[in-house]
Amino acid sequence: MIEGMNSAPFIFAMANPTPEIMPDLAYRAGASIVGTGRSDLHNQVNNALVFPGLFKGLLSTGITKITPDLKLAVAKAIAYSIEPTKEKLMPTTFNKNVVKSIVAVFSELKQQKE
Repeated sequence: MIEGMNSAPFIFAMANPTPEIMPDLAYRAGASIVGTGRSDLHNQVNNALVFPGLFKGLLSTGITKITPDLKLAVAKAIAYSIEPTKEKLMPTTFNKNVVKSIVAVFSELKQQKE
């Protein structure tokens, strides 16, 4: 199926523990970036990446409503926590900059409202 897609597609094979397609096969078929849900492979996409910073931000600022704009700001904070490469599209759950970046988003939003 990847060979029939537009050139250099991004593939997010998120089934865990066995992705829909393994990264090496996806790359051979023409994928330019591959993400999975597995921690033993590059580009793990894991919702655990957001929660420590999200909860710390909520608790430290008293913000009680998670809006679409807040979600987008948190996603950008995660994205800007690293210099992305083909095999490091997003930070790992061990990257300490992620929590700091997310909490900063909450602080900025609270200051804007004051």
